[in-house]
Amino acid sequence: AYFNKLVKNEAQFIDVPYPVARALHHKYEFSVNDVGLDKAVERAKSVRATADSLRAQQAPKPGAAAPGAIPGAIPGAIPGAVPGAVPGAAPAPQGKPPVGKPPLTLPPAAKKP
Repeated sequence: AYFNKLVKNEAQFIDVPYPVARALHHKYEFSVNDVGLDKAVERAKSVRATADSLRAQQAPKPGAAAPGAIPGAIPGAIPGAVPGAVPGAAPAPQGKPPVGKPPLTLPPAAKKP
């Protein structure tokens, strides 16, 4: 019953701490039943397929505007942002460099032999 609820996401997985699991393994016999494992995998595949199918039916159609979208707006654009600007970067300097300071230039790259 717990496993069926777990597979359907109706029950939360309970992680058993390692010392407790080790103590239980030493005290009690246990085994993994291959038939039961196969059954669990098939059940999980069935539940996953159903969930994926429902998610696909509820997803918006490609190219459709998101709810509350502004007509003509660029998706992902920040209102009032300068096109091409990097968020969080300092603004580009405007005009000429300050008097007495030459413009920043980089030395030419060294040639490789």
